Amino acid sequence: MMTLAEVTSLTEGTARQYLEGLLWPDGPLCPRCKGKNATRIDGESARPGLLMCNDCRKQFTVTVGTIFEDSHIPLRSWVIAFQMMCASKKGVSAKQLQRQLGFGSYETAWFMCHRIRHAMQNGPLAELLKGSVECDETVGTLSNGPAVQLERLFSELAAQWRKETGMLSVIQQKAIHPAYQRIIGMGKPALPLIFQELQRKRDHWIWALRAITGEDAAKPEHNFKQAVDAWLEWGRTRGYV
Repeated sequence: MMTLAEVTSLTEGTARQYLEGLLWPDGPLCPRCKGKNATRIDGESARPGLLMCNDCRKQFTVTVGTIFEDSHIPLRSWVIAFQMMCASKKGVSAKQLQRQLGFGSYETAWFMCHRIRHAMQNGPLAELLKGSVECDETVGTLSNGPAVQLERLFSELAAQWRKETGMLSVIQQKAIHPAYQRIIGMGKPALPLIFQELQRKRDHWIWALRAITGEDAAKPEHNFKQAVDAWLEWGRTRGYV
């Protein structure tokens, strides 16, 4: 692992090269067909790090299929955040990330922490902590930070809403339930949690998404399934999924 001094000296280009070296130790690998025969696309109009697979003819970069895909956060900031969270014995709070990376909003830093922890739980890193794990020292803290409190409250409200509106057939009645309205009141920090629920089960979260974002990703002619797919795509392009 690089030191903090090393990662903070990275440019956006060298950060991309660093990720390519980690994810593609044997050279570029197409995320679609797994082909290893790829050509780099250079030029002023080409996106940074763009490659063309010579087998399936699809274009890709090192971020495709990762938590970095479609993220508006610079790769350099992602690498620094990973280094800070992995190297710190006592962990790093979203507030600390916001302050040290110079983000304008706490939501951005909280989102990064959430996605990095998700990658550690579900990605290749999860394989490193299976079986017997020995630690020289451990530091225990109460899981009572702002992000944990938000996730706990959301889970409680979502469970209450599902339980008390399960028999209702009128969608508007589901949307005006007090628990649903409290979730809307959480604002944008609740968006990653809503999208997680929407991926897990296609429930009626569209009204909450409209209310929080002030947007409508679905078209009038969409049926419910198409509307959910449209919102999930909206979430992917903005880094919530």
